[in-house]
Amino acid sequence: MKDRLSILLCSRSNFKICYFIFLSLNMIQCFNVSTMSRILLAFFSVWAFIIIISECLVKKCHNYLNTNIGYLLTMLIWCLIAFIGNWNNNGFYNLFSLYYYGLCILVLFVNGDSLENSKREIISIAKSYTLISLVSSCFCIYMFLGQISISFPGRSGAEMRMGVWENRLFGIFSSPNVGGTFFSIGICLSLYLLYISKKKNIWKTLCCFNVIISLWYIILSLSRGTYLSMLTASFISVILFRKPYPKYKRKMYIYLKKVLIWCCFVIAACVFTGLVRNISQSLVNISSKDDIVLERIEYSNNDSVETAAVVQAVEEPASIDISNKRFAIWKASIKMAMQSPAIGVGNSYSNYHNMSLEEQEYFTPNERIMLDYSNGNIHNGYLQIFVYCGCIALTFYVIFLICSLSKVIRFFKSVKNIYVNNQIVFLFGIVIYLLTNNLVESNFALMGANSFQAAFLLFSGYIVWFCNNERQKGKV
Repeated sequence: MKDRLSILLCSRSNFKICYFIFLSLNMIQCFNVSTMSRILLAFFSVWAFIIIISECLVKKCHNYLNTNIGYLLTMLIWCLIAFIGNWNNNGFYNLFSLYYYGLCILVLFVNGDSLENSKREIISIAKSYTLISLVSSCFCIYMFLGQISISFPGRSGAEMRMGVWENRLFGIFSSPNVGGTFFSIGICLSLYLLYISKKKNIWKTLCCFNVIISLWYIILSLSRGTYLSMLTASFISVILFRKPYPKYKRKMYIYLKKVLIWCCFVIAACVFTGLVRNISQSLVNISSKDDIVLERIEYSNNDSVETAAVVQAVEEPASIDISNKRFAIWKASIKMAMQSPAIGVGNSYSNYHNMSLEEQEYFTPNERIMLDYSNGNIHNGYLQIFVYCGCIALTFYVIFLICSLSKVIRFFKSVKNIYVNNQIVFLFGIVIYLLTNNLVESNFALMGANSFQAAFLLFSGYIVWFCNNERQKGKV
């Protein structure tokens, strides 16, 4: 019994599957605010620590000793220095976030010695996530059709909202952007399972249903960040996806054909989106006294409940802000970070409120409103690293991304096995989606126990590991 428990606790494979599924469930608000969520988070942190100690001291594993890991760990060390230097700005919270980010790097990004074991992990994760995604999406659609709106206090006392808010579908998530990313990952994993499944079985049926219901949620969420990320990921995936073309066909012809197919797909998707929105509204309006409105609420520049009138008196007149206040948040955050570009300023919201009144006068009224409004969430993961930990940490992160992407690009250029190539395409689609989405959201950098941060490192790790193994075997 003790031997089995020891094997279980030291199993990186079991941890990766269980931890990622836990983090995925943790994105659901009701589960996230529960005591069980906190207990399980503590359990997984201890479990990950046991794995790292076991592999470093007992097995003397060398998987941690590679260039990609080195850049991330260097960034991690610099972030630690930055957070200690900015201790007054949410010091303990920042350290906990850094700790869980370190766990994702050392346990999720790093893979074991068996390539076949990694493949089994991916399939297990894809199946588990597909089930969670299917159940969650059905529940979200039910909330829309029933026009259910729920609010309840979170752990910090802030209001948590579920259902239909701001003329959009939040569902069981904190925002439509979070829900859109959650289901986009589910769609990629479902398509991956459909591709590798050679026979008709129950999983093919479940995957097809998950893709349809997840797309339904994404359409009703009206999340432009999700649309942009899906378009980018789908375009790159279509370009990389390979079929056994005759040798006489030139690459330029093949790429042109793929671009035309993608353009037709986008046009069809736009028509489909309009039809689904109209049908969904009609279904609700049949049983509703008042016709529902399904459209984004476009905030105005300088819009604030308490201070809009004051700001508009000193700033330019209000205008529609297509970025939903993101441009203004980025501008104010960069100005804040430039006070200490080397090690950052920690949490921008906390740093601003720790300033004296004279120091706060350095910012315009609108910038002060944006720093308050953002509450430290800068809505750009790359900029968030710069603000929190400085330009040096961001530099190492960018180097890590460039080195990893260059390795993957070399792999796609030289791989001969079409089946292997296409399997990687589906996983790479998730990575590209998250890289793009991170331009408008803070989804996977220094965010503590975060499912999207874990997804990026997990699938990036699989891809890099797979590319290294194929190259070592001489298959590419």
